[in-house]
Amino acid sequence: MNRKSYVDFAKCIAILFVLMNHIGLTIPYVSNFGGMFYVPIFFVLAGFTYHAKEESYISFVSKKAKRLLVSYLVANLVYFVFFFMKDDVLGNKVGLESLKPLGGILYSRYSLYPITEEFTKGNVYFLTIQNSPTWFLTALFLSYLLFELVVRVANSYKKKKGEDLVLIIACALLLAIGMVFYYVCPILLPWSLDCVPFFSVYMMAGYYVSHKNLLEVIQEKKGIFPYFVFLVLVAVTIGGYCIAGSANISVANFGRYTLLGVLNGIMSSLLVLYISFGAKNLLPKVLCTIGRNTLHILCYHLFVFMFLITFCNLVFPGVLDQTTGMSYVLKVVIVVVTITVIQLVEEAMKRIRKK
Repeated sequence: MNRKSYVDFAKCIAILFVLMNHIGLTIPYVSNFGGMFYVPIFFVLAGFTYHAKEESYISFVSKKAKRLLVSYLVANLVYFVFFFMKDDVLGNKVGLESLKPLGGILYSRYSLYPITEEFTKGNVYFLTIQNSPTWFLTALFLSYLLFELVVRVANSYKKKKGEDLVLIIACALLLAIGMVFYYVCPILLPWSLDCVPFFSVYMMAGYYVSHKNLLEVIQEKKGIFPYFVFLVLVAVTIGGYCIAGSANISVANFGRYTLLGVLNGIMSSLLVLYISFGAKNLLPKVLCTIGRNTLHILCYHLFVFMFLITFCNLVFPGVLDQTTGMSYVLKVVIVVVTITVIQLVEEAMKRIRKK
């Protein structure tokens, strides 16, 4: 399999962890590990698959806006219209309150304050119409803009062999800026502005690994060196988790220690990528296909979940709330059906667009 296949496989693993988390399908230790990487890896892979092109910065921004912001607006338009008709029109409750979800869509953040015990009461929630995962699109868009600027500056020093130094300095500055936001800003800023410096560092880590062909270089080494690298990644990932814990970066929760949490996100993501690369000739095609549709799965899985959970509660009342084997089976079925439905709809939309 080619490079894209193992990248898609890594994306598939990450999106499966996202869906497992959102459906409440918990696997001891495994689910906690997933909390460290299943969102950071998308930023890492965005940097890993980045290729500089001869185009203006405005052109780059325009392309990313069409890819990410249009997808964001379309998905949220679907959500808003559906819930406006369902809750307000059919419920005969049309009023100013009906427009509240639009404010959340513009703010593009799950809540106003971090999800902590301090802010459990009195928090303000924005993305409340099954659209909470879409925060990622606006965050990725802004991260791309910052990342692109850094790469352009670094490339301007390539002839002077100062590219690596520029990337190191940029990472240090962005980490410092991210920490200032973390400790000074009491609220979660719109479009994840307070976390974008950290997300851009994720992207630069992926870019550096790809730019230096580190996976290929390590694999070509003879003897036990590739296995040694694997064990180091595993040890650092486990050690980082034991010290900093899991994370939820959508609400600026990077674990007990922020900088270590950022490092955990990078190292655990690289571990998944390293395993995918090492097994690139053994990867199931169906999982790689799922990895190619992660954007749509991320945007719409909660919407599909809603219908499937309602159906399961009608047929098997109360089972999903239990911790029985039947509950686990139903949740797995919901995940599989959700992925299948979204992929079938996406395939149908592609055919329509071709016509």
